[in-house]
Amino acid sequence: MQHSGPGCEGSAASPTPHSTLIRPLVDLLKAVGDDSKAFADHAVRAFVLERAKPHSRGRAKTIATSTRAFLRFLVATGQCPAGRDYAVPRFANWQLASVPRFLAANDIERTIAACEGKSRLRDRTIVLLLARLGLRASEVANLKLTDIDWRNGRLAITGKSRREAWLPLTQEVGDAIIVYLEQARPRLPTPQLFFTAPIRPLTRIAVKCIVRSNGGNQPVAAGADPSFGNGQSSGRNQAISWIIGSGGRRVVGFPGAGEGRRIRSTPIRFWQMSSS
Repeated sequence: MQHSGPGCEGSAASPTPHSTLIRPLVDLLKAVGDDSKAFADHAVRAFVLERAKPHSRGRAKTIATSTRAFLRFLVATGQCPAGRDYAVPRFANWQLASVPRFLAANDIERTIAACEGKSRLRDRTIVLLLARLGLRASEVANLKLTDIDWRNGRLAITGKSRREAWLPLTQEVGDAIIVYLEQARPRLPTPQLFFTAPIRPLTRIAVKCIVRSNGGNQPVAAGADPSFGNGQSSGRNQAISWIIGSGGRRVVGFPGAGEGRRIRSTPIRFWQMSSS
């Protein structure tokens, strides 16, 4: 059996989704041999466990899935004994099994402090919206001027469920938005709040890139927690922890944890452990 093509070891190309699936199969043939009819259950299982050991749970599941699919193909084409795909172990992935990751308060403050100068007013406002109000990246990208109720000090957000929710606009976040509008936002006849260069509306991916660049590349934030790579998700979790830790005093009138995150299945354990 020959194995070659994109994704094989020795290729100078950067990893792609295709090569991520192909590489474990190349390693499988090197480990158990090219004669697929002689594949042994224990050898296949040992290979998958050893190959997945240094990786995350998600990557381990990808390795198992690609190996299992490859064996099923061999079985279907008569190149491997039936049932050999059952030798591939499954990796458990329990949801809500632990408290969601969130950034420490000093990491958040370092990230905010990294957004210095007029050229970073947009970034500072975005980071504050993520960290103080727990918005999603898509929600920040879709914000419009008409979503801000200045008179009543609140912000209209439409989340994943397409239900509109009003969040209180804190003094800190409101001041940041005003400064951004007055000094940095392009003067364009459109309600979109944030833009990127060349002048076009900000996207969800762009928001994540802004968070990562301010948290990981700025000298002032060099000591930030490594989990900051998760960007806006960690920021959302930190925001609800920040509010719960103060007993709700930091944001007057802020809704309960579930409503504040706009998730109907907020894990109760997160509330209990964060407030204990």
